Amino acid sequence: MPGDPLVSVVLPVRDGEAFLAEAIDSVLEQTGVRAEVIVVEDSSRDSSAAIAHGYGPPVTCITTRPRGLGSARNVGVEAAGGGYLTFIDADDLWPSDRLAIQLEATEATSPPDLLFGHELRLPAGRAGPRPAQNTGTVFCRRSTFEAVGPFPTEWRVGEFLDWLLRAKELGLSIAMLPDVVVYRRIHGGNLTIRARADYGDYAKILGRALARRRASAASAE
Repeated sequence: MPGDPLVSVVLPVRDGEAFLAEAIDSVLEQTGVRAEVIVVEDSSRDSSAAIAHGYGPPVTCITTRPRGLGSARNVGVEAAGGGYLTFIDADDLWPSDRLAIQLEATEATSPPDLLFGHELRLPAGRAGPRPAQNTGTVFCRRSTFEAVGPFPTEWRVGEFLDWLLRAKELGLSIAMLPDVVVYRRIHGGNLTIRARADYGDYAKILGRALARRRASAASAE
């Protein structure tokens, strides 16, 4: 309904034609929630842009120069028109009640600043749902995101870890829903799998967070 809260869903993609339409469709099929999808197409060499442009409102497609996930997500947030933010990867899927569940929890009395949920990997195999604090499960008010600040753009991987550590340093409250809020496809093209050689970024991110903590402790003395 026109008066209902609007949720902005940011979807970064680069060469994701194989799964992109299914990801977008899973957002458009959400029940009981007004949502817009902002596809940030990172100069793909395949038909990702054409797929996204083929939808029309409430799907918007923005093409950028290839600068990585952090930059793409920041572009999507800047273009967002909703009071709530969440993210989906181009190869992930959502259960149809994901936004309704998270929006209800965020609008409850004394809601958390950041809300997460469980993820289920596909193909499921023997592994069941597991709690996850990542871009695929996070849900928050736009004002909360802006209080933490944009994602860093210098890392190949780990930009959300950097953002989450900064959120925790601000003392933001965090809650974990028992519900599955994202289905994560596991395949040979997953960035987090391909980027194991870039785990050094995680060490740098943690080192930077430790330096901030030490500086804060020193200034408080």
